[in-house]
Amino acid sequence: MTAAATLWFVTVMGLCFGGGQVGLGLAGFVLALVTLTTLKRVEIHKSRQHGADPRITVTSEVLKQEEIASLLIHNGLTTTEATPSSDNSPELNRAHGWKIRWRGKHEDPNPPHTIQEMAAHPAVIKLEFPR
Repeated sequence: MTAAATLWFVTVMGLCFGGGQVGLGLAGFVLALVTLTTLKRVEIHKSRQHGADPRITVTSEVLKQEEIASLLIHNGLTTTEATPSSDNSPELNRAHGWKIRWRGKHEDPNPPHTIQEMAAHPAVIKLEFPR
């Protein structure tokens, strides 16, 4: 439930108790407790959308930004807002970044499998994965 709906519900329960309708107030309390507990358990088991802004530094022309983006999309990740490539060292390494979204377990702290595979690629020098 939203915070506003919870406030309205608590207000109504308070009016019930204040007006002498203790049975109705207790019934409302039990109904709210059961509803919120059940919905929390459903929410934990339901997958949710995660997001991150990974930045990948690769050796000069081995992996291009378009190839990396297509690999991410092919493996079920949604990519948006690619950041421009940059020359950030004398060896002409290229840094690429995106905003990515994926569906996963409620409290899964791990990056998607595709990102883990990409980190092991020989052309990848550095992979930053801030959430």
